Amino acid sequence: DFKALKAKAKEADRLPASYSVDCITVSALPVKESIDYQIQHLFDVLLVALRRSVGSLLQRAEAFLAQAMESLSERPQSVQEVAAVNATHMEITKKKPEIY
Repeated sequence: DFKALKAKAKEADRLPASYSVDCITVSALPVKESIDYQIQHLFDVLLVALRRSVGSLLQRAEAFLAQAMESLSERPQSVQEVAAVNATHMEITKKKPEIY
């Protein structure tokens, strides 16, 4: 989820750069950099997955439309052909929600 990832990135930015324990100061920059890298990597992976998902949906929709256009482009000449085209139209209408 992109919103949750952005929230975690903001939370990581609020971490202090160093911690002081008594007279010792410990730098947290390597940890912050690692967290930033991991968040960016996760963002990239989510983006690639989203692109693949959208591409797959687009291919299915294009295939559906091409098949529907091919089926409905014929001009019926008789009553039987009109009935067949009407049946094809009903089948296409039933399949439409599956695409989305």
